[in-house]
Amino acid sequence: MKQFKFILLVSMIGLSACAQTRDPSVVSLRQDNDRSLTCDQLASEYTANTKVAALKIDKNNSDDTRDFFVGALIWPGLADFKNADGVEANAILDRNIHLRALGQDIQCNSTAWPAQPERYS
Repeated sequence: MKQFKFILLVSMIGLSACAQTRDPSVVSLRQDNDRSLTCDQLASEYTANTKVAALKIDKNNSDDTRDFFVGALIWPGLADFKNADGVEANAILDRNIHLRALGQDIQCNSTAWPAQPERYS
């Protein structure tokens, strides 16, 4: 019975080490309806994107040490080596650059738009 439990435990550890982390799901820089957005709509999307990007960057920065330790030393299947949150956050920030340029093209007042967080590196 002890041998069966040991084999089961080793098998579970081996299988979990093969687990894959999620792939980044990046937002498209340009979208079909971009040219039809009003200043208020641009500001609303820009502000929402800024909040989402900041959360992803903060989460990713706090997980770096944990991911290395967990992935390299304990359980490789638990670490996010694809850096999905960081890649997604940078794509959102790139979209915000595009939205700001669109706002400038139609002469929106973007002074009240929030500052962007630093890109994830």
